[in-house]
Order: sequence, then structure tokens, then C-alpha cells
Amino acid sequence: MSAPLRRIGIFVYLLATIGLFGIGHQDLFWICLILALIYFLLCGHVQKHLMLAAKTRHEQIRDKAITQGMSQEELQRFNQLPPRITPQDDKMVPVKLAYLTQLLFIAGILLFCAALLFRLFL
Repeated sequence: MSAPLRRIGIFVYLLATIGLFGIGHQDLFWICLILALIYFLLCGHVQKHLMLAAKTRHEQIRDKAITQGMSQEELQRFNQLPPRITPQDDKMVPVKLAYLTQLLFIAGILLFCAALLFRLFL
């Protein structure tokens, strides 16, 4: 799941939690709040795995460039570049973590829809 989708998921949970607050369904509100916190923590773990993969790839590129005769100036310029996350880094996220994040994203959308329905029709 890409970074913009993770941000959208956090925003959806925020809106769902606000929407479910004070409408008489406190159990649903607390479930939404707990799932939002879990989703937020899991997004942090996904980001950690992505950054680790990007950093590893950055170091591999640097090591290969050193063996090919990169000058000291170029090496210092390359070392100052931040590692960039690419789509190939998504493969380094554990499958269970990726599926759980996607499942919680869908749950957040469903809770947001429920909050809208409760606000509009109750």
C-alpha cells in the first residue's frame, strides 16, 4: 500500500472516529478508536520496513559505484542524497503486515460509511 493511501486511511479513521463520537453507539466509537490506533502503528511498521529496504538498496548502489571507481567528490554527493522509497521496496514488507494494513484500511472505510449513515439517518 502506497504512502498516500496510508495517509488517506489515517484521515478516514479520523473522520470515522469524529463521526461516531456522541451518537449513542459508544461501543462502535471505541472499536473505531482502537482500530485507528492499531492502523496508525502498523503504518509506522510498514514505513520502517520500506525505509530499511531503501537504505539497503542505497548502500548497495554506493558499494557497487565504489568498486567501479567513483571519485571521492561523487561519493560524498551520493552519500548526502536521502534514500528514496521505490515500488520495488514494497516487496520487503512482510506479507502478513501488508494484508493486515489493507484489511484495516477497508475496515476504516466501512466504519466511516457507518458513521455517515448514523449521522444522516439517526
